Amino acid sequence: MSTIKKVAVAGASGSLGKHITQALLDAGFDVTAISRQDSSAKFPSAVSVKRADFSSVDSIAEAIRGQDAFVSALGTNAAVSGAQNPLVDAVIAAHVPRFVPSEFGVPTRNLNGHKIGKLLAGKIETTDRLIELSKKYDWFSWTGISNGLFFDWSIDLGIGYNIRDKTATVVDSGDEPYSTSTLPFVGRAVAAALKKPAETKNKFLHVAGITTTQNEVVKVLQEATGQEFKITKVRSEDLDKSAEDKIAKGDFGGAFSDSLFHYLFADGGKHVLQPEERANKLLGLADEDVKQVVVRLVKESAAK
Repeated sequence: MSTIKKVAVAGASGSLGKHITQALLDAGFDVTAISRQDSSAKFPSAVSVKRADFSSVDSIAEAIRGQDAFVSALGTNAAVSGAQNPLVDAVIAAHVPRFVPSEFGVPTRNLNGHKIGKLLAGKIETTDRLIELSKKYDWFSWTGISNGLFFDWSIDLGIGYNIRDKTATVVDSGDEPYSTSTLPFVGRAVAAALKKPAETKNKFLHVAGITTTQNEVVKVLQEATGQEFKITKVRSEDLDKSAEDKIAKGDFGGAFSDSLFHYLFADGGKHVLQPEERANKLLGLADEDVKQVVVRLVKESAAK
């Protein structure tokens, strides 16, 4: 396909979805939110809204028919095995040429055997299936996007760093570099990828707005708030054991948090994106400034 103009978004009112939707609007796309039938979510006036039963392939297919691309922003549910199957089936049934799965977060195609892969099986299975479908149907293609940790979202929720309580949890030395991005940055990445359909066809793109360390973030937070943070040190091997124990007890949410911290922050993990691995240049994405982002988050926290 030469151009993409009409884009449908599932999860358009969610934490990430609303930023993807806004970035698509800003980039000049015609955006349609595919909303659950019982949803009371509100959308920008420029967004068309279609209701669908997300358990029904036929219902979703009818809602997305005629679109050039369909973006899944389902959030954490996307990690559940089979969660995105109805969306994928609907894309094929409706002949939508491009699908962007909910792959956002850590790069599931490059986990190098890390245990977090067990908890992201649903995402891995979805992209495996998309690869096969793109071989089967010459009119169909997909684009996956990973962005590392959601920097602003995690701080806003007090994950790792808590602005309100002035506390932080630091794994090992706190000096392991990691890749992270803000929600608006990820939204811009999606819009930029759809602006370049040929260059992003059937590709898994790695992007990151920020490369930093835990210690740097703590330092910037203390400077922005003018207060010392209470630091709790955690060993990565303890996180690994905790994750295994929680999986055994069926606490997959807790296990994911521990595994994510281990994946990102453990000394020697070397999971930070290298410059040559990032698609930032291809997509025309400028790096984010960690200090500017933190100052904004501190101001927003004070206003709540």
